[in-house]
Amino acid sequence: MKFKIAEELSDFNFGSEFVNAGRAHEKGVAEKDVDAKELEMGIAVEHEHTTNKDIAKRIALDHLAEIKDYYTRLAKMEAKAKKDQEEPEEKEEEEDEDKDKDEKEDDDEKDEEDEDEDEKEDEENSLKV
Repeated sequence: MKFKIAEELSDFNFGSEFVNAGRAHEKGVAEKDVDAKELEMGIAVEHEHTTNKDIAKRIALDHLAEIKDYYTRLAKMEAKAKKDQEEPEEKEEEEDEDKDKDEKEDDDEKDEEDEDEDEKEDEENSLKV
């Protein structure tokens, strides 16, 4: 089975299409124009999509041409999303603990009530005798 994208790629010159396109190219933004730390972060992130460092750098430059701290914001957003995803599990555990605690308190109260009733019965029986 052939992949359609492979057929489409063979119909154009990827190099010139890639080099002459993108936000960085449109805005005239080069590596020297962006924060080096942001670019380094961007290259690492974009390696999720390619093993080619030059392509990863180019994609990162496109993002940084639009938003100067794109990768810092992305890292914060991803960290929050992961935390939000973990919180329901933690919340369920806390709810289970609270439920167990409430059940124990209910059992303790019932035991105390039973003891009080037993004492009353004992008193009543002792008065009858």
